[in-house]
Amino acid sequence: AMDTLKFSITGGRDDGYRGYTQKSSLLEGKWRVSVATASGQVLGRISFHVEYADMPVPTNRLSS
Repeated sequence: AMDTLKFSITGGRDDGYRGYTQKSSLLEGKWRVSVATASGQVLGRISFHVEYADMPVPTNRLSS
């Protein structure tokens, strides 16, 4: 299944770009997220695996 979540991006060449969105009620399994322009040009893509745990686990965060 595929969802499209729209959000604004702010910033510029010197400061980089920032955007934020979230999704809840994720299903376990392999996920892929692509960031694309309104015209469909892919700016970036990341893949990751979601699994449920009995306790919080450390996460790897992208550097800002």
